[in-house]
Amino acid sequence: MPSVPAPNPALDSLPELLRIMDVATALRQQREKAAVQLDLEQTKAALQKRLRATADTMGDAVSDAEIDAAIDRYFGQLYEFKDPPPGLQRFLAHLFVRRGLVLTVLLLAGLLTFSGYWLFTSASSPWSPSAKQAHMAAQRAELQTRVKRHLDASFEKFVNLHTSVLGLARQADTTAEVDALRREAEAARASGLGAAIDQARTKLDALRADLDDDYELRVISRPNERSGIDSYVNDRSRQLSGYYLLVEAVTASGAVLNRRVRDAEQNQTVQVRKWGEQVPKEVFDRIAADKKADGIVDEIVFARKRRGYRGEEIVMPLTPGGPPLRRGRQITSNL
Repeated sequence: MPSVPAPNPALDSLPELLRIMDVATALRQQREKAAVQLDLEQTKAALQKRLRATADTMGDAVSDAEIDAAIDRYFGQLYEFKDPPPGLQRFLAHLFVRRGLVLTVLLLAGLLTFSGYWLFTSASSPWSPSAKQAHMAAQRAELQTRVKRHLDASFEKFVNLHTSVLGLARQADTTAEVDALRREAEAARASGLGAAIDQARTKLDALRADLDDDYELRVISRPNERSGIDSYVNDRSRQLSGYYLLVEAVTASGAVLNRRVRDAEQNQTVQVRKWGEQVPKEVFDRIAADKKADGIVDEIVFARKRRGYRGEEIVMPLTPGGPPLRRGRQITSNL
């Protein structure tokens, strides 16, 4: 037997059936109205026909262009949006519409806030107080290391020079002076005074140069050149009278050296190639007679400067075979 569908109580009631039909009719009318509203060009065309017919019936001389302009103005003013009054709902609506921009701004603000916090407060930030203190401490440590390296290098140079000078020195007082400079450099190193070490090394270097010199002070014995000055008789322009032998410093190879001499007349130290050494009259007369005999001076050596010794040693005797002279004044001008 064919199956019989089960009865539906809702459809068996006439009022319910009529209510459903009313709902369906309302939905159909709304769809038709929406379709008409959406098909704007069709609606405008229908309205233009009606207005054209109405104008013709009433005898109005209205052109199609004027009808179209009126229709456009009508539809342009038909839907006009007015912003609702200010309030929370309006504010929230604007936020929702601009949610992308608002979210971007919030993310950027959060990123900037986090970056600022990290840069200025985080211990791992290079701009934080702790990082700045660590950087300053590292700079101080680096500076101290560089200063120590400079001190060590300067002191090492001094020690090398000190060893060299000790090897040259042949007099006890010179050795004592060299050791005193060594103690001065050690104290400067302990105090971190690199400039003081350099000054001590400069003094030691000057001492080494002095010890390294090896030459003789010889009476000038060249033809047509004076070997002495008798300022009592021959040179009335001298400020200090006396008898002077003219000498120069000559190395074993024959080179003439420039020397620093304390000029008694000028009362200052000058650098010259020849100068006058004061001697007693009997020595001056003896050398003068020596040169007058054959034009040259046989007793030529006045003093010697030996390598390893500080000063010049007078070797010319007061009398032949006697003790050396005692050194007098030196002059350097008008020779």
